[in-house]
Amino acid sequence: MAEQVAIARGVRFGCRDVGRPVLWFETYIDEGIGALQVIEGDEALRIVQATGVYDIKELDGRACQVTVDRNTIKFVRFWKGPHA
Repeated sequence: MAEQVAIARGVRFGCRDVGRPVLWFETYIDEGIGALQVIEGDEALRIVQATGVYDIKELDGRACQVTVDRNTIKFVRFWKGPHA
């Protein structure tokens, strides 16, 4: 799996359609090439805490690290700092 830089778009936190709290957003590695990320439980809370954001909306547009393997794009971590 190769690691790449991606941009997070549409970052939200709520119960969505799974009935339990999740963090979800799309990650785009190129225009038109992206994947929905749905992260739940303690992992979602760790991600938010690690970024130190005041509001979850601050993650929208932020650069992040993803792994890319054929047809799968998987979130690894957000970069610290301002928007990309």
